[in-house]
Amino acid sequence: MFITEPIASDPKLRSRKAAAITVAILVHLVLAVLFLLIAIIPAIKDEPDIVTQVVAAPRSPQPQMEKKSVMKQVEQATSAAAASPIAKMIRANTAAKIAAPEVTKVSDGQLGLGEGDFGSGFGSGAGAGMGGGATFFGSQSAGGLAGRLFDMKQDKERKAINYDPAPGSYFPKVKKVADSRFSESSLKGYYEAKVKLSFSFLAVPDLPADEGPKAFQADKEIEPRGWFVHYGGYIAPPRDNTEWRFHGFFDDCLIVFINNRPVFDGSWDSAMNEADLRQESELPRFVPSKPMWKGKWVRLKSGDRIDIVVGERPGGRMGGTLMIEEKDAGIKGGKLPLFSMMRIAPKDWTRVEETKYPGFNQETPVFRVVSKGF
Repeated sequence: MFITEPIASDPKLRSRKAAAITVAILVHLVLAVLFLLIAIIPAIKDEPDIVTQVVAAPRSPQPQMEKKSVMKQVEQATSAAAASPIAKMIRANTAAKIAAPEVTKVSDGQLGLGEGDFGSGFGSGAGAGMGGGATFFGSQSAGGLAGRLFDMKQDKERKAINYDPAPGSYFPKVKKVADSRFSESSLKGYYEAKVKLSFSFLAVPDLPADEGPKAFQADKEIEPRGWFVHYGGYIAPPRDNTEWRFHGFFDDCLIVFINNRPVFDGSWDSAMNEADLRQESELPRFVPSKPMWKGKWVRLKSGDRIDIVVGERPGGRMGGTLMIEEKDAGIKGGKLPLFSMMRIAPKDWTRVEETKYPGFNQETPVFRVVSKGF
C-alpha cells in the first residue's frame, strides 16, 4: 500500500510556490515602472508653458456715447439678470468645477492684438489716471483754476438726499448754485470730495462716469451720477480787452460764467435755456448724435472772474472738451485751440489726442490765472 500526503505539506513545494509568487509581483512592479517612464513622464515634459499677459482692448476709432436713458435700462436689465437664482447657480457651479491654470511664465511681448489701450500709457490703468497726480479733471499741483467736486445725492454728513437725474431737476439745482455766485451757503447741502484739483484745460475722452469721482479720489464715496465739479478763479487773457467766444461740448454738463454771468452752455441738454449761449458750432462733432456748441462773444480783461461747471446726471459714459475762439483770429481750417491755463507740452498733447477729436489747433493761447479761489 502506498501512503500519500497533500502537496502543500511538502516543504520544498511550499518554497517553490512562494518564490513563484514573489517573481510575479516583481514582474508587475517592473512593468508598472516601465509604463510610468514611457507614458506619463514624456507627457509632463511636453506640456506647454502657460503664458499670461495683460492685453489691452483695441482702441475705438470714434468715442461712442449712447443716450443716457438707453444705457440706464441696459444696466438695470443686466443687473437683474445677474441677480437671478439661475445665474447665481450657474456661477456657483462654474466656480466649483473650473480651476485656474497655474501660470508658469509671464511674457512681456505682444500676443497679436496690437498696442495697449488708453490706460497703458498714463499710469493707473484705463480711465482718469495719468501718473504723476495728473487726471483729465486736473492735478494736485498749483497753477490752474481751483476745482471741487460735489455730490448731489448726499449731504455733508453723507446722509442720502432726494436726487432726480432728469434735466429739469439737475440743471435748476446747478443754476441755483451759480446764481448765488457759488457761495459756501449754496454748496453746504452737498457732500464735497476731500481732494481738490487744479484745472488747466478740458479734454476728456469717452470714459465711464465713475472716472470723475475717481479723479478726486472719491469713487468709494460718490456714485458715478449726480455730481458736478466747480472750477473758479481770476484770469488774464493773452491780450487785454479782446473778444472771445467759447466752443465745446460735454456729456452731460458744461457751463461757463464770466463775472457771474453765463456766456456758454455746452451741455448734452440745454442747461440755461438761453439760445445765445448755445448756438451750433462749425467745428466737427465730438459725438455723432450731438453738435459742438458755441456761446456769446465776451470781452475779457485781466482780473475777470471765471467759473466753469462740469458734471454728470444719470451715469453711464462721459466726455467732452472746452475750446476758445478769438474774434480777430477766427476758426482756422475747422480747428480751434483749447481753452487753457498753460502752454501745452508735447506729453500733454498725447493725452489730448486720446479724445480722438480732430478739431484741435495746437497754437494755444494761454489764459494766465492771476488769483484762484472761491
